[in-house]
Amino acid sequence: TGSGSGNTGTTDSTGGTGGGGGAGAASATRVIETKRIDEIRTDTASTAEFEKTAVKSISIEVLNTARNVQISIEEMASADVPAPPNDVYKYIDIKVTNLSDNNIRSAGITFSVDKAWLADKNMASVRLNRYSGGWQQLQTSVLEENNSAVKYRATTTGFSVFAITAEKISVAQQSAVAVCGNNIREGIEECDGTDLAGQTCVTKGLSGGTLRCSGCRFDESKCTSQLQQQE
Repeated sequence: TGSGSGNTGTTDSTGGTGGGGGAGAASATRVIETKRIDEIRTDTASTAEFEKTAVKSISIEVLNTARNVQISIEEMASADVPAPPNDVYKYIDIKVTNLSDNNIRSAGITFSVDKAWLADKNMASVRLNRYSGGWQQLQTSVLEENNSAVKYRATTTGFSVFAITAEKISVAQQSAVAVCGNNIREGIEECDGTDLAGQTCVTKGLSGGTLRCSGCRFDESKCTSQLQQQE
C-alpha cells in the first residue's frame, strides 16, 4: 500500500531463521520484506507500509523527484556491527535503491514493540538507533499503544542498519518508580486504582461489565463474556 504522490508496488518475501543472536534480541528469525514506490515527488511525502517486520511504515520526503524506489527491510536478531548501548529488540537493515541519502530531505520510520518484551524495560526509553560509522540515537516518540504493543516513530536522513533498543529497569528501579496505590499507572504496572490506562472490559475482549484494578494488575472478575450474557 502506498500514500502520497507515488503508487507503490509490492514484493514480499520471508526468510528462514538466522544464525546467532545479539544480546537481548527478541528472536532469531530473519524476515525480509520489500516494497516499491513508483515515484516520490518533491511536493509531498510518499509512504510504503509493511506487515511482516517490526517496521510498519516508511515515509520519505525528497529534495529531487525519485522514481522506482525500492525499499528492502531485513529484520534480524544480530548484525555485523558493534552492539549498541541498552537491550536490543530487533536489528533492522534497510536498503534503498534508486534513492541516495543525499536526496532525502527527511524520512519517518514507524515501528512496533511487543509489550511482552517491554515488561522489564522503560517504555519511554525506546529508541531507534542508526549505525553509520557508529551508533546514532534517533529522535523517537510514542504514537499509540494497545493491549499487546506500543508503536513509535523515529526520523532519519538516511538508511543503513538500525537497532530498536530500550533501557532495562532493575528491580530496585521498578520499586522506586512504580508506587502501587497512588492512582497513577507507573513503570510496569498494568493499572493503578482508578487509572485503568483507558482499558475497559470491552477493550480486553469481553462483552461488558466493570474492569477493576487489584494489586496494580487488571481484575476481569466483574467482566462478562457473551456466553454469560446469553445465560
